Amino acid sequence: MASIPGDESPSRPGLPAAPRGALDRLKLAKLRACLAEILPANAFYAAKLGASRALPETLDEFSTWPVTTKEELVAGAVATGRPANLTYPLESYVRCHRTSGTHGRPMPVFDTASDWNWWMECWRAILARGGVGPGDRVLVASSFGPFLGFWSGFDGVLACGAMAIPTGGLSSLARLEMARSLSATVLMVTPSYALHLAEVAAESKLNLASLPIRLVIVAGEPGDRWLPSATGSGRPLMQTSSTTPAPAKSARGGWGIGTAGISTSSSPGSTPSFFPSRLGIRPLRGS
Repeated sequence: MASIPGDESPSRPGLPAAPRGALDRLKLAKLRACLAEILPANAFYAAKLGASRALPETLDEFSTWPVTTKEELVAGAVATGRPANLTYPLESYVRCHRTSGTHGRPMPVFDTASDWNWWMECWRAILARGGVGPGDRVLVASSFGPFLGFWSGFDGVLACGAMAIPTGGLSSLARLEMARSLSATVLMVTPSYALHLAEVAAESKLNLASLPIRLVIVAGEPGDRWLPSATGSGRPLMQTSSTTPAPAKSARGGWGIGTAGISTSSSPGSTPSFFPSRLGIRPLRGS
């Protein structure tokens, strides 16, 4: 990200704070550079936007441009199995992943080495927000399939100097046991699977409050689809940017990059509950 005069943002370590006008100018400059890069080489967007469309002069002008939906990208990949919106020759791409397909056909995602560095920068900011770094042991509760969220998160953990614990091929109970035996301090998981782990723990009489996990990072699904609105106290949970669009409005706030709390009560046998908070507020330890 280009440097902007101003102090470092206290809520986004490593990223500068700046007035709204300066941020808008930076966003417009980045948007124009991106469009100049992909057009007309990217056939998908060249066809969608039209060859005669000029680069936007303001962000308000860009708001009138057509919206691209995930459904369009999924449909465009059906014939070849490759992403429909590639900008560069196929040999330029070094990473091949796809979305989970929880709510339909998976969407393929190809990344160049430069793209992957961008993913790492995103995860650097997310993990820094949660205070994750050397000394942490991050259990990634996912398979070693092509799911993009797993690979980017796993590599992001390694890049920040923490230990990344893979759990591909393990049962849910085995993952919980590994979290206990390796003293995992962070759990990376989808919201729905976090709830499933809680159910497995209850069935197996495993006291979640006894686990050393201090933070749960979730991604891959809209948070308010899965997290109940009950309040409680316990460990913070961070919801990262999701490949699944979140609802436009939510009583519990936005679920782009945001946080909520996952509570594992200290009372043995109690039911885990969840409470929401907003990113930029220090992780909560109580309701």
